[in-house]
Amino acid sequence: MALASASSMCSNTGTSKALSYFTASFPVFLIILPIPGNFLVCLTIIKDPFRNLKAPFNYFLFLSLASTDLVVGMIMDPVSVAFHISEGLQLNIVDIKILHILYFILCTASILILMAHTVDRYVAVSSPVK
Repeated sequence: MALASASSMCSNTGTSKALSYFTASFPVFLIILPIPGNFLVCLTIIKDPFRNLKAPFNYFLFLSLASTDLVVGMIMDPVSVAFHISEGLQLNIVDIKILHILYFILCTASILILMAHTVDRYVAVSSPVK
């Protein structure tokens, strides 16, 4: 009986304001740094004046990875900041399910691109004639 009452008392507690604002500060840096960097990588490959970067390998690796990370920085990180600030203000504007879905889809896409690049490089090294 004591265990049931202790768990019901803890279910109504929220996070502290200091912790919410502290965790909201990290994605702010992740918004400021990767968005311009990944945008410049995409722009460099697309607008290459000498056509040195217009290879399928560069499209496969750099453009797809930079565009995925750009979307993570433009969508995932602002939603994360909004969630942590609304959690600190106790507004409950952003649902945690939305945050988890965005994180799962966008970060998994970025990781799968890296995995596909690893498989591509392995095949290129293990059988260079093909």
